[in-house]
This record gives sequence, C-alpha cells and structure tokens, in this order.
Amino acid sequence: MDSLNLEFFKQNFSAELIGNIDRISFCGYDGDPIYNKQFIEICQYFKQIKPQIELYIVTNGSYKKTTWWANLASVLNKYDQIHFSIDGTDEETNVQYRVNSDWKSIMSGVRELAGKSPRLVWDFIYFQHNYHQVDRLREMARDLKFDAIRFTKSNKFDTFYNNYNKSLTPPSEFISSSGRFESNTEYISNRQIYNDSFKNAIMKKHITQEINGILPLCMLGSKGLYVDSQGYFYPCCWIVNKYNTPVYKKWLEPSRNIKQSGLESVLNANCWKEFIRNIPTNEICKLKCSASEVTNETIVRW
Repeated sequence: MDSLNLEFFKQNFSAELIGNIDRISFCGYDGDPIYNKQFIEICQYFKQIKPQIELYIVTNGSYKKTTWWANLASVLNKYDQIHFSIDGTDEETNVQYRVNSDWKSIMSGVRELAGKSPRLVWDFIYFQHNYHQVDRLREMARDLKFDAIRFTKSNKFDTFYNNYNKSLTPPSEFISSSGRFESNTEYISNRQIYNDSFKNAIMKKHITQEINGILPLCMLGSKGLYVDSQGYFYPCCWIVNKYNTPVYKKWLEPSRNIKQSGLESVLNANCWKEFIRNIPTNEICKLKCSASEVTNETIVRW
C-alpha cells in the first residue's frame, strides 16, 4: 500500500508553512491513517513545530495495541481530536459495513484514550442494520467518555450508487437527500470540539468567496486541500472519484504529484488557474459546495 512517510512531510512542510496552518486532517481514502508505520512520528513532527495546530484524525481504530494508543496520546494535546468511525454498538453490526474491523481492539483503544488530552468523537453512519441502535449508542458513548457523537446520513446508497449493496440501505429518513453527507453533532462533554475562532474566520469569508451560488470550501480553507497516499494534490477529496476512471486518469500527471515535483512546483502549476475558472460549471463543485448547504456543521468537518 502507498503511504506518505516522515521524510515526505519534512521535505514539503516547512516550519514556516506549518506556522500558517490551523488544521491537518488525517483521513484514509485508500486506507486508514493509523496504519502508516510512521504515523506517530509524523504527528510529533507537526506538534513540535506548532503545538497548537489541530490534528484531526479519522480512523476505524482496529488492530492497534493499547501501548500504541498511549504513545499517540502522549504526542497529542487539547487542540486535537480523534474520530472513531464505528457503525454499530457491537461486533456483529459494526462489521457489516466496516468489513474486517476488529471490535475488541477498537474498544481497547477507546478506553485507553478516555479522559486524555485529545477529544474523542464517535462517528456513526446510519444503515439498515444499525439505525435502531441510537439510544444504546448514546449510552455507550457516555460510558466510554466520548466528547461527542456525530450522526451522519449518507448518500452512498442506490439513489446515487447503482452498484451499492442495497441490503445496507436504511429507511428514507436516514438517507441524505442531497449529494453530500448530512451530519448532526451531539455533544456529551463540555469540551469544545471545534475552535470557534477558526470557524468564525471561515464563515466571514462566506461573503466574498461565493461564485454563482457555489462556495468553494477549498478556497475558504475549511474543507482542506487534499493529498492522497501517492502524493497527488487535489483541491479536495471529492474532486476526483477513482471509480470515474477517465477523469481520475487525467488527473494523474507529474505536475500534480508532490512526491515527483515538490509542493512548491505543484502549487504553482498552470492547471489551477483553469480549475478556478471552471468552478461555476464543474458538476462536483456544484453538488458538494452549493452555498445553500454551508452551515456551522459543514464548514468545519473533514
């Protein structure tokens, strides 16, 4: 499996650059960030340069020992958060979507982190096999000392994906009616999940960045610019769908790959001017970044 090692970050993320970054999100598109062999060292690199940077980690949490989680927690601090993607309240339900996940090790990791510096969020997607478990989930989240639960209505069903496993489809009220996830966060503890100053600064840009009904979150700095495990740089993780082979292959040019060309060269490539010009007509931009869909909840999610 491809991965970005510590040397990649040292070469491309200087102390000066990190000083201007508020958040780094680690979320697997090809896998899970915690399986990067140097993941803790990478987190440590960012925190040593800027302790107040927010490391936003999204993981299923399977197959790591409690000592590994303890080592990670020792690097993180109050600015950071770990989102556990757990779609059920037991092994039987969780594994139906999180195939090959391991319930015992997930729970061990959560218990090891309980009460420590990074904030813990339970990310829960509604499916046919789990939508009725919400009350039990809330009870478990309190017992496990999570700081919040984020309930998500997905659009990953046959409405948008014809080849999707229809047995996973929940009742219609638990399915997103738009072309993006619809989330609702319930807070359990009194620890703030989001940095309000960051959120408010992003929202102020709303007025100036809207383009023909589109509010490009990549230009606001909230959704986040995206680098995949091979080093390719994207405006966001939505822009290229690997299942849309012609579009995906067109993107795979050395000029867009940080490993091959370096970050500065990629950022200054001519292709971005064309991309920005085409935002008003780009179907994925219209679908994912409709200005009407931008709220306090969506503006700061990964």
